[in-house]
Amino acid sequence: MVAVLALAGATAARAADMPLKAPPPVDVYSSWTGVYSGWEVGAKWTSDQWTATCFSANGSGANCGTAANPFFVDASSPQTLTTSGLRAGSYAGVNWQFSPQFVFGVEIDVAWYNQTATVNGLIGCTTFCGFVLPTAANIDSTSVHHRGDGSGRLRFGFLPRPDVMLYATGGGAVEAVQETETCSAAGPWCVTPRTQTNSQWLGGWTIGGGIEWKYGNNWIFRGEYRYAQFQTIDTNFFAGSVDYNRASIKDTTQIATLGLSYLFNWGGPVVAKY
Repeated sequence: MVAVLALAGATAARAADMPLKAPPPVDVYSSWTGVYSGWEVGAKWTSDQWTATCFSANGSGANCGTAANPFFVDASSPQTLTTSGLRAGSYAGVNWQFSPQFVFGVEIDVAWYNQTATVNGLIGCTTFCGFVLPTAANIDSTSVHHRGDGSGRLRFGFLPRPDVMLYATGGGAVEAVQETETCSAAGPWCVTPRTQTNSQWLGGWTIGGGIEWKYGNNWIFRGEYRYAQFQTIDTNFFAGSVDYNRASIKDTTQIATLGLSYLFNWGGPVVAKY
């Protein structure tokens, strides 16, 4: 019995002298929190549904929709004008990583785009809209020119791994658009040759999403897709003349871009288990 107690005591003494095992290392990653800015390039697709709403010899169109107006909208309305092409711009924003796997942010962007869609004839008066049939010399045309755009959006991101973020984004958007009608005396509508261009900044909304990859602590690569819909345009042409006409235009766009930004990281390290 004494021998057993002595052996147990010796074993306990040796165990007390052994070093304690270190705990497993804690995974620490750099935060996504901070201000960032960058550049983007990609493609843009626009779609404008042009619906003619009035043709009238009354310079204000006050008699449209009444028996006093002998003119009407022909089967060429509505018509959709589309463009596509290069879109390039810049963006900036701020991220807040409020948990190991979730990021909230705010972002603005501005971009350049320069594409025009043109169709023959005045939409709504291409075949026959009154008393005169079009002739072979008809050179009337309708066009929409898309220019710059911008947005201000919220972003909500999920981190499936520390350096990758999947995000959804949405908010307000603006776009610069011009509408032009060129009307010849040889066509079915104008009494005298006329050209008019109307310019607007349209407001609307945009929604989309993307993926970002953070290289090191500061560089962020991204791919993004967004859809936008803008306010409907009600626009007048040749007001005050016997060639007055009016149209309603609904504008939507889609963009797909690649971007590179630099994150001015002010967040401390994030402890996380993935």
